[in-house]
Parts: sequence; C-alpha cells; structure tokens
Amino acid sequence: MCGQGLQDSTVGIVGFGRIGQEVAIRLQPFKVKNFLYSGRSEKPGAKELGALLVPLDELLRQSDFVIVCCALTPETRGMFNDDLFSIMKRNAIFINVSRGAVVDQPALLRALQEGKILAAGLDVMTPEPLPPSHPLLALPNCGEHSSLTCRSFSRTDYSLEGEQLLHSLLFDGLRREANKRHMCMCLWEMLA
Repeated sequence: MCGQGLQDSTVGIVGFGRIGQEVAIRLQPFKVKNFLYSGRSEKPGAKELGALLVPLDELLRQSDFVIVCCALTPETRGMFNDDLFSIMKRNAIFINVSRGAVVDQPALLRALQEGKILAAGLDVMTPEPLPPSHPLLALPNCGEHSSLTCRSFSRTDYSLEGEQLLHSLLFDGLRREANKRHMCMCLWEMLA
C-alpha cells in the first residue's frame, strides 16, 4: 500500500475468525514476516498460518499493518479509540474490513491528522457511505473502499497496479467470505 511494504512486515489481525484467517492466507504470498492476532482464545489453524496469539496492546505496538476483521458486538463497538490509536506505531497502516462502528471515527481522524498512525484504508464507515464533506475523505492518508483503486496516498510513491492487486486480494475475497456467512450482505451489494 504505502509506507513500508508487506514483505518482512508484521501484520496484526484483530478478529482471527474465518475472515481474519482468509486475510492471512491472501497476504502470505507477500512474504509477511509475522502474523499476530488477538482474541479470546487460540484459533485452530493459526499455527499452520504462522500466526501468534498476543494481547491486543502487544499486537498494536508491534504491527506495521493493523487489519480489523472482528464482529461488531457491544464489546467491540468503538473499540478503536484514542487510547488504541496512541498505542500503534507511528508508521502503522490501519485497515478496517469489519464494521464501521468498531472504529471511533473522530479518534481515527485525530490519529491521522496528528501523525499517530501513517494511514488508513476503510472498507466500512459509519454512516455508509460517508458524506462527501466528511473530513476523513479530505485527508491524503486515508482511503475508503470506493476510492482505494483510483487515488493514492500522497505521502509515498507506490504502484497503482500493486494497490489494485492488494485491494482485489483483500476486499474482493473478503466480500465473498462475508456473503457466504450472510454478513454485511446489503453493504457488499452496495459496494459491488
């Protein structure tokens, strides 16, 4: 995407269920050095994917990419807030393919504006879609689903073809997984 590449990076996956594991599978060809995941318990199949269960704060401190795939529950609503963004690396890239309400969007806006994290890629937002005047859409280091393949983050140079490949591997594959599980069906149809 932007900043450091995926090769030799640490990718943290928040929510290592079926979709989170599919993300790890799709990222393996990019030679990721470490996969970390957080959750309540070890997941079957994690060892085969080379993924290590760690506490959430450790995942955030170590990850170059934080990919959110968890379900929206009362416990996860607004979980990505000022406190969690402040734990992340300053060069971290935050990607949400979960639900928009998992992220406190004003906190994300502050984190991006203040340089607490490098960039964000959002497949989901609250509301859906964001109004064109929303301040997140004006940031050069934040892309949302409909613009990820047609605009670049201004902080670094990178290949549009590589971005489109990553977008296809992550978002399109996850859309199929979500549809299989009857999650977000209306959202995915609107984005298709």
